[in-house]
Amino acid sequence: MLGWHPHPTARPRVPVSPARASQADSLPVQAIAGYGALLALAWAISEDRRAIRWRTVLAGVALQGALALLLIGFAPAQRAVLLLNHAADALQTATDAGTAFLFGYLGGGALPFPELAPGSSVILAFKILPLVLVISALSALLFHWGVLQRLTAAFASVLRRAMGIDGPLALAAAVHIFVGMIEAPLLIRPYLTGMSRGEMFAMMSCGMAGQ
Repeated sequence: MLGWHPHPTARPRVPVSPARASQADSLPVQAIAGYGALLALAWAISEDRRAIRWRTVLAGVALQGALALLLIGFAPAQRAVLLLNHAADALQTATDAGTAFLFGYLGGGALPFPELAPGSSVILAFKILPLVLVISALSALLFHWGVLQRLTAAFASVLRRAMGIDGPLALAAAVHIFVGMIEAPLLIRPYLTGMSRGEMFAMMSCGMAGQ
């Protein structure tokens, strides 16, 4: 029979119920309301509301919105973030391979016995801590080479004008996208002693938000 035929892999359109369509339309409203509720809660439980720097708050909200639009609609930005994510994954994979080579099944190698429950073979000292040590050693090496200072100065030059925050906090908040809340502070370890109490809390909040 001549005429148009659908591609074999094409899927027929499934009609969307009005209730589901209405629920999808309300998601942005819920997200904005939740965002506002979090800001209101942070203001309510603050120990000194008069010390809140609204420039930092408003600039942070605007920067998050701009980054969201950039990462959603700009393909090169998506590829750049994925490239950085692949680099972090490569570091994790290399660490796991070295740990398994050195410690065998204790460090994530093949088990000589069946695993009765998922994750029961994970040992903190041999599976989690090696990555912490690698990040700590990498931070010391980058600081020795002067790379960490240049990265921190670059973040500071941008975010100090926009949000009024320093480079170490900005760098730690940025790398939370790719590493955990333990590894990120180790990356700025040389600067930790000079950070204020508020900066430490902000860095911990970024780590908790990324979990």
